[in-house]
Amino acid sequence: MYSLANEPQGIGRILDAGFRLFKSGLKGALGIMLIMIGSGLVLGIVMSLMMGGIAAMVMGGGGAPGQMPQFGPGSFIMLILFAIAGALFFTYFSNALILNYANIAYQRTTGIGNALSGAFSRLLPAFGAVVLLAIFLIILIVPSTAYEFMKMREVVSGETSMVTVQLVSLLLKLPYYFFAVTLAFTIYRAVIDNYGAFSSVIGSHKLVWGKFWRTTLWLLIVYVIVLVLFLVVFIPTFGSAFMFGHGGNTNASASAIIFGVLAMIVLMMFSLPFVVAMTIPYYHDLKLRKEGGDLSSRITAA
Repeated sequence: MYSLANEPQGIGRILDAGFRLFKSGLKGALGIMLIMIGSGLVLGIVMSLMMGGIAAMVMGGGGAPGQMPQFGPGSFIMLILFAIAGALFFTYFSNALILNYANIAYQRTTGIGNALSGAFSRLLPAFGAVVLLAIFLIILIVPSTAYEFMKMREVVSGETSMVTVQLVSLLLKLPYYFFAVTLAFTIYRAVIDNYGAFSSVIGSHKLVWGKFWRTTLWLLIVYVIVLVLFLVVFIPTFGSAFMFGHGGNTNASASAIIFGVLAMIVLMMFSLPFVVAMTIPYYHDLKLRKEGGDLSSRITAA
């Protein structure tokens, strides 16, 4: 039976715990991912059909032949609604993946059904937390983006060096990078520990405070592993598609592209659960370091 550590661990032991957790919950995670992909395809088709009908009504369908349709306020509102629906959809299945592994890690009732039902009960707090996080990070990235935009004309004319602009932009991005790390566990706070939207954002920041560089190293290790796996799939498949296409063999090129897309989908089915499974032991370790020795007894009581 899988169990989390009762005392803080080193990076190596946490990595091992993450791999073991990934293996323990893989069956349920793949089930959730299949449901996500299947329902996502249905949702995408429905949204496409709805957008087609809306476009015919509000985007100048009665104009002259050959005239480009114009976006109206109705289409803009529908795009926003569809974006919200997509964000809710992704948040829901992210919740389910987190609960699939958290239920195993904390020895709660497991199963896809429990993960999916629990994901629904935590949907609004998690979605609210994600929205607050996104707004905050967007605000932090605005200064560097605005600076680069304003300096672009000077770079083109040669008045300012691109290196100088990039260095200043990097300095302006430092707050963004800092809070992107300290707020990385926002959704885990909402889903695993039943925090509200605002308290999840604050709770993640407090949890990582004082462990910034250690957390940065952990996140880099996990995402470098995922990046390497994607490159291992991407380079051979799409590289061969380019070579076949360059050589005039369009059928082989198309086959390679289709195979590459399918391979990337399969890899995504494993990579998302992998990131969640690797994050939960580190999240637990942060809580042990911050919240003291009574954490295990409170977890058992919960």
